[in-house]
Amino acid sequence: MLTRPDIPVYDRYAVIPAFLGLLILLDGSFVLGLKRIFSLSLHVLGNFMWLLAVYQLDHNLVIPTTDISAYQQVFYLVFVGVLLFLVGIIVNDIPKRSR
Repeated sequence: MLTRPDIPVYDRYAVIPAFLGLLILLDGSFVLGLKRIFSLSLHVLGNFMWLLAVYQLDHNLVIPTTDISAYQQVFYLVFVGVLLFLVGIIVNDIPKRSR
């Protein structure tokens, strides 16, 4: 079980590298197959939400916060960021109309 002094160490060595690695993995796989500009805007907005969530999580873990509402906000930001990624992927995969 982690104690309060262990939280900043856990943040530095486990949480932040995992979130940033997942963001890099999603970026690389999505940008390679980009077909539409609108999906790029959703992707950039999703990245912004994801990075904001990582920043807030880092802030909550550096100064050990045990308030559940602080972590709920991080969860909602990550959820919205992933949702924007998924909508961007769906928009990108819709076939273009041939004229």
